[in-house]
Amino acid sequence: MENATLPARKEPFGRPLKFPNVECLEEKIRDFFDLVKNGEEEPSVIGLACHLNVDKQTLLNYQDKPAYRDVVLQAKRQIEKMFTIKAYRGEIPPALFIFTAKNHYDYKEDQNINMNGNLSVMKEVVVDGEKLTFDIGKNTQVIDVEPEIVPDDDVSDLL
Repeated sequence: MENATLPARKEPFGRPLKFPNVECLEEKIRDFFDLVKNGEEEPSVIGLACHLNVDKQTLLNYQDKPAYRDVVLQAKRQIEKMFTIKAYRGEIPPALFIFTAKNHYDYKEDQNINMNGNLSVMKEVVVDGEKLTFDIGKNTQVIDVEPEIVPDDDVSDLL
């Protein structure tokens, strides 16, 4: 028997994409964020997946496709931002934010334990314009830290 070759496939293997092009997906994502802005939906990846009528893993699989990657990642970043703002405002329980941030947004909690017997502390801190000075021991290394000033941006238009 001769070596037979199969004809080349014009269609890719597997199920066809639910969103045949990135513009279609972008439109549905915009619809989701309109619902979030109007208070009809909460910002979450699973909420977005439900709105798109796909499971969460299917949504995450779209970010592996070069044409869809930026759209899906931008939507996830926007959800993360909204979720973080809700946490800062006290609108969600801290434990829920911590769990979600660590498990879905790659937040890390580092614990550095100094085992050499020295302790690094700030000698003084300014809180609400009042300078607080700390009594530090003789085996303590003093570090000077400039306070970071974070602007108070108005984010009310995001939610």
